[in-house]
Amino acid sequence: MVNGVVEVAGGRFTRLFPLLPRVFHFEAITFGHVVIGLDHSLLAHLRTHEHAHVRQYERWGLLLIPLYLGSSAVQKLRGRNPYLNNRFEIEAFAKAAASPGGAHASVGKTDTNV
Repeated sequence: MVNGVVEVAGGRFTRLFPLLPRVFHFEAITFGHVVIGLDHSLLAHLRTHEHAHVRQYERWGLLLIPLYLGSSAVQKLRGRNPYLNNRFEIEAFAKAAASPGGAHASVGKTDTNV
């Protein structure tokens, strides 16, 4: 547990990950106060970004899931990247970029037209 967030990595998840359809591939994913990642070093690198998603869950509750998917759908319909231009990802990238050694800082600065 890190700052009240359960972080889980490795084990069976690592073996199951390649079986997911490509559209569902990720390095880490957040559900409420649980972050699941491919490995612990990756979780450490992405911590600020993923903890920003924890704060979003605290703010929006379970509504975050349809709001997140809706934001991605709108971006896709606009011909934009549904991940990089998702309003919740933009916020998480900004938090990570603002932190010392921010994870995803360079990714978050690319293609963020809203």
